[in-house]
Amino acid sequence: MIGRFVPQPGYSEPVYFGGGSRALYTVRPEGPTPDNYKQMTKRQQQAWLRQWRETDEARAYYDAMWHDPQRRHYSFRIQDDGTFRIEDVIPGKYTLNVWLEEPLGDQGPPEEIGGYSGTIEVPEMAEAYSDEPLDLGDLVVKMRTPLHVGDVAPLFEAKTLDGQDIRLADYRGRFVLLSFWSPTFHPELERLQQLHAIYGALGNLQIIGLGGTDTLDEVNSYVEEHSIEWPQVYFGPDWDAALLRQLGGQMQIMLIDPEGKIVATWLRGEELTNTVRQALAETD
Repeated sequence: MIGRFVPQPGYSEPVYFGGGSRALYTVRPEGPTPDNYKQMTKRQQQAWLRQWRETDEARAYYDAMWHDPQRRHYSFRIQDDGTFRIEDVIPGKYTLNVWLEEPLGDQGPPEEIGGYSGTIEVPEMAEAYSDEPLDLGDLVVKMRTPLHVGDVAPLFEAKTLDGQDIRLADYRGRFVLLSFWSPTFHPELERLQQLHAIYGALGNLQIIGLGGTDTLDEVNSYVEEHSIEWPQVYFGPDWDAALLRQLGGQMQIMLIDPEGKIVATWLRGEELTNTVRQALAETD
């Protein structure tokens, strides 16, 4: 199997293919789902799957999948020009997943800069082996520009869930925590609520939530159920929303200083609490 990864049209920067992950693996067989599965919200689907995974049916499904003698997983390299070659691929349906990371530097762990995901079918062959490769042609990689500590955060404008205009520029002079989340994944909500209770009333810390990857109704419901008090922006139903791309394209928590520069990214656990406390203490 051969092919070439190319950046999306209009992307003119050099593409680094040396970092990240790339894999070709057999498509999982479809598992059982209830008749109304597609009508469920993503939270309802997640809850159903969590319960189903505890059943004998689920254990049999995963046992059959992982012990399937036709199951394959191939790793491969991508050359500097984006071309690749995968040897000895047997017929079947495959998922092809690639994400690209920037080169290692002195700004912490490398960020994802692009990705590709698609389904490939290798047809049955008349002979057991062929030297003639299956040519997938050009595969378009979606590229993004990651944000790093020290960068000026993009000055986005949006509408909050309650219809109010919100601009990041209006919060100059205060620290801002941008918290990306979805109804099935809201990292550090309890810590954010604690920080909001302690520092929000003082006026020197503003939390802005950016929720998505689900319907607007479901995002609204989640905010109401969890009594989230800070402003919330809906960035859209998928991972490729324009606002999400503008802000680095990743579901994370980042801290922005009063001058609009990024102080820290990917904040979690005690690091989130300690980073905010230290930053606010240094400005007192």
